[in-house]
Amino acid sequence: MSSLLLRTTFSLGIFLVCIFTFFDPAISQKENIGVVEVQLIMKDSLAAKSIQSQIEKRRSIYESAVVKEEKRLRELEQEISRQRSLLTPEAFNKKKQEFETQVTAHKRNVRERRRILDQAYASGVRQLQQKLAEIIAGIARDRDILLVLPASQVLFGEVSLLLTREALEALDERLPSVDLNLPTD
Repeated sequence: MSSLLLRTTFSLGIFLVCIFTFFDPAISQKENIGVVEVQLIMKDSLAAKSIQSQIEKRRSIYESAVVKEEKRLRELEQEISRQRSLLTPEAFNKKKQEFETQVTAHKRNVRERRRILDQAYASGVRQLQQKLAEIIAGIARDRDILLVLPASQVLFGEVSLLLTREALEALDERLPSVDLNLPTD
């Protein structure tokens, strides 16, 4: 619901800027608008690539540990099944419960690692977005631009309005990488 309200407000703002610019030539010569391809920057910047690289590296480490633990648990389950006829029902049930406890702990561990990766990724993206916003604001001030829009919200615009390349270069210079807060294990 709030997304719809935001889009509607945003669209109304763009409409009003266009109307005032169209009807008042004095304003249209003073007002400057910029357009930034935010998604491209979020994909191609050095900082974005460093975030992705760190997440993928840690995910790979986690996945190999998960595979190893799942193999151990399968072997343990098979061993318990083989011992079923040799154990008393109480001893078998106890081993089965211990096994189920280990499986539950493993699942909890997997969820926790996924949560850690998601939080680290989100934190890195927030840092990147904050720096990008600062850079875009600086470019807008330097060029006397009053309105900067994401390219995804623009239906038509002159190429001269694009600030993407300048913003990307400044971002790569000022934030070449983002150090994620990932635990070592």
